[in-house]
Amino acid sequence: MIKPYYSESNIKIYLGNCLEVMKELPDKSIDCVITDPPYSLPNNQFRPKARILQRTFGDFSPYQTFFKQFIIEIKRIIKDDGNLIIFCDETFYPVIYPELYQNFYATKLIVWNKERIGMGGIWRRQFELITHSYFKPKKEKSGDGDIVYGKPVKEKLHNSQKPIKIIEKLIKKSSNDNDTILDPFLGSGTTCRAAKDLGRKCIGIEINEEYVKIAIQRLGQEILNFND
Repeated sequence: MIKPYYSESNIKIYLGNCLEVMKELPDKSIDCVITDPPYSLPNNQFRPKARILQRTFGDFSPYQTFFKQFIIEIKRIIKDDGNLIIFCDETFYPVIYPELYQNFYATKLIVWNKERIGMGGIWRRQFELITHSYFKPKKEKSGDGDIVYGKPVKEKLHNSQKPIKIIEKLIKKSSNDNDTILDPFLGSGTTCRAAKDLGRKCIGIEINEEYVKIAIQRLGQEILNFND
């Protein structure tokens, strides 16, 4: 049995491969999964030969294989009224959507407007995508649109660190007090920190020990400012 690397009253952090750790989580024990998995174009995307060789969608097969295994575990551990929220981009979205389509009642696409222009070429990046999947129809209505706003983190502790303001909004939208949140790709610990500040329980899984230590340090800090 894999033991938590760190544990406090409502927070547990595991060091390890998320597929291995999730296998030990009880069935129907998670209310909401919020995560930012590694996503990128295939390694041969930018090689010189890519300009003359035919590329196919099969280049993404390693990502698809992993994601199939990931969804099998997610379906087992998440509650019937639970939510799955995944950060992605316009390239990775078509890779994960078929599995989401097959396994969930619906998947809604949210655009995160970063409120400033980032790196890029002819079109410089200003957005990121977020998928919100669930098993049952959502009866409640809200005044929320499908675009969320928030500037990226300036001084990052992790290359893919998300603003706590965005994570808190997603947690509030998809869970209730004392619910259990899971982040299988914890990174620097933003999801655990946001869950703690909002009165939720949280389980984080991270394969890099350096980031696990950073996440633990953040949990010991005072309540973080929304701009962190």
